[in-house]
Amino acid sequence: MLSTLLRFHSVHISYANATIYADSVHIKVSYYKDDFTKAVDNWFEGKTKSFTPDQMKDAEAKYFKEYCRMWSGQNFTHPLLQSSCSRTDDATSLIFEAGYRSDIPIKQLTIDHRVICKEYNDQMNIMTITGIGDTRNIIFSQSKPTAVISSN
Repeated sequence: MLSTLLRFHSVHISYANATIYADSVHIKVSYYKDDFTKAVDNWFEGKTKSFTPDQMKDAEAKYFKEYCRMWSGQNFTHPLLQSSCSRTDDATSLIFEAGYRSDIPIKQLTIDHRVICKEYNDQMNIMTITGIGDTRNIIFSQSKPTAVISSN
């Protein structure tokens, strides 16, 4: 019964911590496993049911890379490249840790975090961001998937 309750929840939320360095960003984010799996399956048009465990992990990493993106600056001309990504899981969550590199110093950061937002219009991706002179909390949602971080 507990697994049934955990599978069907009414809250659609993720929590993340991001640290901005001079030329890189490190992020650690936790998603509800069932929500994330549904989003990946939708992205792969329902084909993930036939995936091996390794194929599924690869699909999850590709989805995360596509829907959690960053740029140095505000004009989307300097994308940060994902330099590392690891995934762990527990009974209810998938946790991604990723590093991103910038080809220019990060004085302003644009983050686009629309993971799971197509599946649930109430999805909130909450991120605590440290760097560029401040610590702030941002909520990314279907209606506001992008934020620009700059010094105050």
